Amino acid sequence: MYETNPDFFPPKDKNVKIWRYMDITKFLFLLEKKSLYFSRADCLGDPFEGSIPSTKEQINLTELVKQEARLKGFNPVGITPIHEFIRKCSFVCSFHMNEYESAALWSIYTKAHQGVAIQSTFSKLCDCFNEYSDNPIRIGMMNYIDYTTETIPIFKNAFLPLLHKRKSFEYEKELRATISFPNELYPSAHVAPPNEFINSIRGLDIPVDPNILIEQIYVAPTTEKWIKELLVDITSKNGLDKPIEQSRLDAIPIL
Repeated sequence: MYETNPDFFPPKDKNVKIWRYMDITKFLFLLEKKSLYFSRADCLGDPFEGSIPSTKEQINLTELVKQEARLKGFNPVGITPIHEFIRKCSFVCSFHMNEYESAALWSIYTKAHQGVAIQSTFSKLCDCFNEYSDNPIRIGMMNYIDYTTETIPIFKNAFLPLLHKRKSFEYEKELRATISFPNELYPSAHVAPPNEFINSIRGLDIPVDPNILIEQIYVAPTTEKWIKELLVDITSKNGLDKPIEQSRLDAIPIL
């Protein structure tokens, strides 16, 4: 279930449009399993994902966090850096905030002529988890910073690196849903599972209600007509009554 958190900043407009771009197989998985895939944070492909800046101030702040943990007699990560441990115990699902489609994200996240984008809103994303109670889900906007000059206040919240990325990724305008220390992997707050077990779980399938989540469906630019017709049939058979449109990037200009 969605849970608010003072360090996870939601969009000011609760009805802001959000998008998730995917290939057709992942869309079919969403329909058939009624689940969204949350990837383990260290499996997303960006080596800076969940990391901390390299500034002197950040390094000093990180040492303060470690000292505080030792003073409280709590050292769950052993010799593993705190941010590296958090990367392995956190799972994320990302959406793009934009009023319109993104040509860049169509090309990055979908295969040619075979992609799907589901369009939703922030409020619908929060509500689609209402029937899921295994773990709290926190949702916040990403912060884009210069990792050579800025710091992340991890003394305030050690999970904040999960909400920061390098400025090179600002085009993503990412809204991120996160689950940390999921109960199915961490049943005890005092005993961490073996590393080999953690490393074997690269993602979680989190139940959602597609009828709540999805407002509209778009098929990728230049998608052939028969693929769109097939998707219309499949969504109907899965009880999803949502409009499916061709990408507006396929619009014919008036000359």
